Amino acid sequence: MPEGFLKITYHYAPAGSAKKLNIFVPMPSDQFDHLYSEIERYLFEKRDLPVCNFRIYWIDSDSDEIDLSNQRDYVIFLAKCEKNMHLHIAIDDDLSNFITHKGIECDSCKACPLIGFRYRCMQCPNFDLCQACESAHKHPKHFMVRIPANQHRA
Repeated sequence: MPEGFLKITYHYAPAGSAKKLNIFVPMPSDQFDHLYSEIERYLFEKRDLPVCNFRIYWIDSDSDEIDLSNQRDYVIFLAKCEKNMHLHIAIDDDLSNFITHKGIECDSCKACPLIGFRYRCMQCPNFDLCQACESAHKHPKHFMVRIPANQHRA
């Protein structure tokens, strides 16, 4: 187990945004579960950041993101990155899961309220789909517009 410190970069904004926090922590144990717990404790207890689901990854020599989700992945990281111990943490919550369109019903599956992105038909006067039905192409012959926030019809 390498001695020293582990650099952690926490990307706490949506992809494409530059909000991040860089920290150095004492090198945790060689157990993935302990690493995960230490990251949670540091970010959400010590730093008092909003609790969320997150994913852990590192960047390899080809600039690819390599996910770290279990002990095997962590062992590979420790072997490959012995000289550059740097992990990245990114929010893993799909922000569309938190959008609720009150009073809007999916005209295909009848879900109400609609949760997630709402899709409105550009040709039909009153036709909405939930994101699951839109991705399943339940209204394929017309153009649909994605409505990310709860908006009332004009």
